[in-house]
Amino acid sequence: MPLLDREIIRRRQVGGETVDMSPDEIDKLRRITLPGFYLFFNGSLPLLFYQISMKYFEEVLGSTLMYRTLYEVCMKQKKMMICRYTQKANEEISSKFRYAGFHLVYLPYAEDKRDLSEQMTHPDGEWPKASKEQIEAARGFVKKLTASYFPEKFCNPVLQKHYKVIEALALDYAEMPEVKDQIQPYFVHDVFRKRVEKELDSYRTATLSDDYNPEEKKKKETKTKRTDDSSRSSKIL
Repeated sequence: MPLLDREIIRRRQVGGETVDMSPDEIDKLRRITLPGFYLFFNGSLPLLFYQISMKYFEEVLGSTLMYRTLYEVCMKQKKMMICRYTQKANEEISSKFRYAGFHLVYLPYAEDKRDLSEQMTHPDGEWPKASKEQIEAARGFVKKLTASYFPEKFCNPVLQKHYKVIEALALDYAEMPEVKDQIQPYFVHDVFRKRVEKELDSYRTATLSDDYNPEEKKKKETKTKRTDDSSRSSKIL
């Protein structure tokens, strides 16, 4: 008959002594305090030594009225309080996945902001402005590719390949099942590309000139790069 988890006794070294402890006792030993504030000391403000290191405060949701009242009383009576603060208790079941939701982005300070005005300025003075026809063509192209987003529809291809390898080894498959990459761009799949052929042609006609040749432009860029590299090498020599 298997033992229950609470019936298993574990041995731990505590203060140089070997102690037999149950899982519940070990769990309680790990928890130093319950979440919240515990008042240690309430004394006169001149007893506060400024050399004590203090971390930058974090905003914690709670009773603003109680905090404000407590702060005003301490300032009026020249008092200070030393507390122990436990932010939260550890979860019993740790989460291994990130759920969909908000992403916290820290905004930079004013002195950390970069001046990108030079990079954002067009070499010839002004950036070209799109015409109404070009905007409508781009809108139709984007609208054709837009669909409802559900995180469950797009799986991580690396994890899917890992799972397929485990499945093939466990079930002794001769070949590993094919893994479909669901996060590839539209032009990789023929079905998606054919879906937007009409809108893509309209957008290309509205934005590019009739004599535009991407292959010729690519050759010119390669030739220019080689010329620059050769001139740079001759200067070094």
